[in-house]
Amino acid sequence: MRFSFHGKSPDGEDRHGEVSADTLEQALKLAESRIEGITVIDISPVSERGDFSFRAVRSQTLLLLLTQLAYFLKAGIPLITGIAALEKDYSSQNVRKVLGFLRLRLEEGKTFGQSLAGSGAFPEMLVDLVRAGEETGRLSEMLISYTDYAREMEGHRSRIIQALVYPALVMVVLIGCVAFLSFFVFPKFIGFFISSNIKLPALTQGLYTIITSAQESWRPLSWLAVLAATAVIIFHNHPSVRLAADSLKLRLPLFGRVEWYLNLFVFLLTFHLLYKSGLRFRRISELLPASFNNRALRSKCRFLQGNIETGESMSEALEKTGVFPSAVLIMVKSGEKSGTLEDMLSISAQSIKQELDFLIGFFLQMLEPFLLIIISGIVSLFALAILLPMLDLIKIVRM
Repeated sequence: MRFSFHGKSPDGEDRHGEVSADTLEQALKLAESRIEGITVIDISPVSERGDFSFRAVRSQTLLLLLTQLAYFLKAGIPLITGIAALEKDYSSQNVRKVLGFLRLRLEEGKTFGQSLAGSGAFPEMLVDLVRAGEETGRLSEMLISYTDYAREMEGHRSRIIQALVYPALVMVVLIGCVAFLSFFVFPKFIGFFISSNIKLPALTQGLYTIITSAQESWRPLSWLAVLAATAVIIFHNHPSVRLAADSLKLRLPLFGRVEWYLNLFVFLLTFHLLYKSGLRFRRISELLPASFNNRALRSKCRFLQGNIETGESMSEALEKTGVFPSAVLIMVKSGEKSGTLEDMLSISAQSIKQELDFLIGFFLQMLEPFLLIIISGIVSLFALAILLPMLDLIKIVRM
């Protein structure tokens, strides 16, 4: 791996260079040996794209890492000592390189926040919380708060995914059953009826026409499906496409409300954490819009920072976005007036979470009978399409 370094020679001249090494520590020694008497000021890995950053640390690893560092700090163990110990314990090469980078930066006299920012491997919000924790002397508290916040987000995301597993499985089974009936079972019955000179009823004839057309056009349909999938893959991250799709989500019956409340919950939880850290409203208003996963909601909050900078209160700035329900705005305004904004944000987040859990439960309750109706309708359609000519055949036999 290549490392770029910058330092001062004994006569005070700026010196730059690059070395190849497996770790930052080896790179530092090589840089010092290459230029006699150099004082290395900065050394960073050079990625293949030419920037200075590591790969992002995986979320679960990051939570464990931050928890361990917080406990080290609570036990009175210096941050450098704790990071050096963790550097030996982790098997992941990326994590060990990141920890080595942080340790070297701390040894150079950089703050922990500066070290995290320099690595490029950590979320921007975490960097701000660490800086706030260092300024207020509550670094371990901020690390624990961030891990609690991240676990809450991960837990809620997991609950939603688990809730959608059953409907997804039902849809897969439904598609499989329709394909089996359409291409294997139904054609055999139709072939038997035609060979028996049975006139096909309109329902049977219509279904047979649709299935035979699909069988004859399977190649064009396959290519169309491939092109559609390719278009989705290429354009799904395009800003205008994402914005239109997210706007459509919000307008869908029931699901749109679930999407809205889910984004509100994440926003309020993020707001609570940032305010608790002691960050100024200007910086909080800069970070908050990114907490919206829905681009349409994020777009409505793009002027939040500007409104705060003009002297508006947070409740006034939030009200202008048109995103937040009246109950949340009242709680924020009350918290600002009484000096209990942290508590009001926590209460609002929990209230939205309860409403969200209710909406998700109601959505799933409505989805289950809806899927059963679809399945019953499709099975009944095929059954009638087969049964009607069968009854005609029975009549012919009796005659």
